[in-house]
Amino acid sequence: VETVTDRSIPEKLFETMNELAKNATFRLLLQEAIPTTMPSWMHLCQEALTDSVFQRMELLLSIVHNSVVRCEANKKLWMETNGFAEALIQTLRAILAQEMDDEAKRVGCLVCRNVTALCTFDDFSCNIQSGHSHAPLLEEAGAAELIHVFLQRVETADAVSALRALAIQDDIVRSMLPIGVLDTAKHILQESADSDVLTAVLGLFRNVSANDDIKTTLCRIDVLSYLVQAMER
Repeated sequence: VETVTDRSIPEKLFETMNELAKNATFRLLLQEAIPTTMPSWMHLCQEALTDSVFQRMELLLSIVHNSVVRCEANKKLWMETNGFAEALIQTLRAILAQEMDDEAKRVGCLVCRNVTALCTFDDFSCNIQSGHSHAPLLEEAGAAELIHVFLQRVETADAVSALRALAIQDDIVRSMLPIGVLDTAKHILQESADSDVLTAVLGLFRNVSANDDIKTTLCRIDVLSYLVQAMER
């Protein structure tokens, strides 16, 4: 991947990496591969964005997701690479600037799944919890605002779950208020019949409720009655 110049070769190698990353044992071995393949990943990512090659973007984002699920070491490797957080969120920014067809929706959902995975502790084989340090880096790149815009255009559990995963620090929670995240979540709670989306909204409300002021706000906008209605649906 580091040395070849034929664009099709690293893409085939990445396809292989993506399949292997689904295996827990190989996921650990990727700890050595991630730093060396990162420049090629970033290069192909930029090319895919420039050329609007969504199929390649899905592949590149899937590699990240499959490599970090239940592997805190890999999460740290990706997030500690200079420019990665910005590249991940820039992908969503580029998607939002185009017509939201099915391919664009899939790429947007994959960005959201990556944000969720990078900010969620799910590797019980170690004591490292890096989510609290990753969330601010992603938020600095504009994650919450762009994910909220994506959610307004595509009502999906992936987007709500990503906002929930980001809402683990008070500063980030407070930044969600002026952009309308609570209003959007309340609207979904009122209207949606999708159990996955509703479950994700409940998780979002749970996380933001760590802030006492937001507890009061949720009660004032009568979220409890909408919770009951959602359960009835």
